[in-house]
Amino acid sequence: MKNIYIITALTKDYFKKSMDLFKSMEKHAQLNINGQEIIYPIVICVDFYPSKKTLSEFTRVKFVKIGIDKIKTVKEGWPLNRDKYICLESGEFLQVLELEDDGIIVHIDADITMQRPISLSEIEMLQTYQYRDIGMATSIYPNKTMYQESLSIMHQLSQYRINEAYPIVLKEKSCLCAGIVIATVETYKEISDLYVSNFLKMTDIFGHHAAGQFLLNYIAHSKFNFREFSNVIHNGEWFTGTDAREENGYLMTFEAKTLFNHHKYNDSNKGNKWKY
Repeated sequence: MKNIYIITALTKDYFKKSMDLFKSMEKHAQLNINGQEIIYPIVICVDFYPSKKTLSEFTRVKFVKIGIDKIKTVKEGWPLNRDKYICLESGEFLQVLELEDDGIIVHIDADITMQRPISLSEIEMLQTYQYRDIGMATSIYPNKTMYQESLSIMHQLSQYRINEAYPIVLKEKSCLCAGIVIATVETYKEISDLYVSNFLKMTDIFGHHAAGQFLLNYIAHSKFNFREFSNVIHNGEWFTGTDAREENGYLMTFEAKTLFNHHKYNDSNKGNKWKY
């Protein structure tokens, strides 16, 4: 059975308010089958490392440091809507990890909590991911096309320039949420190479930080086998038309407890309202 790596990456600015994520991973990101552990939670720390006190609180979650000098997708003055931004879904964290190529990466944003263990049916679904598969979920119904998304994030440049740079999939393909990206390790390495090589072109055209999600969608649609997974796995109150609702402190999707609750640090100044 393939190992499953639940990975998040963040800068020090987000570490303290992401503590609920780490605690939820410690609690739920585990599964032993026939004496073999197959789920491994990993936190990538950009240019910092947690204190010994913090590390002592976790026995399962692995914290790994990456120097910002190793991240190529950082550009001074970009994006225009953030003082500082690193698109960590780009996969550059792989250079500090040693993972087998057929392992499954579930990369999640840090403003998420894991509300329950992964079910056996979800484990079976993840095991079906093959080389060149990439999965994301929708965050809006009806889905926005990539063309519609490009209009909302373009930066003082003509739509012709966007069509020229991204000549396919714009009008007919959906732009899904990159808050969770699923792929094999081997596939994610190729995704990362393509993201890095297209980064400067992307930042010349788009000024908004959401361009990182646009680029990941473009790469997925044009280069890989794109798989949309259920919102029972990834949902948030802010997702539109996905039947997301609160019930007794948990985010529900249809009749099931959502696996990954994308809360965007809901009520982060007062404490996260969500249970896990």
